[in-house]
Amino acid sequence: MAGLTLDVPTANAHIGRWLDEEERLVLLPLPIQAQAPAPAPSLRAGRVVPRESFQHPLSVYQDLLA
Repeated sequence: MAGLTLDVPTANAHIGRWLDEEERLVLLPLPIQAQAPAPAPSLRAGRVVPRESFQHPLSVYQDLLA
């Protein structure tokens, strides 16, 4: 549009000025978020959860996408 070649080197040459003059004036830093402690597992004592219940053959997921 402005007679510039649209490629990576040209974009990189102009991005710094654009960031300094426009974008950084309106962007705000992200708020600091406190890390919540992970909840304790709620499995009943003595109850065995089989591993295979957490995994399915890939064909199951493929069928869901079809």
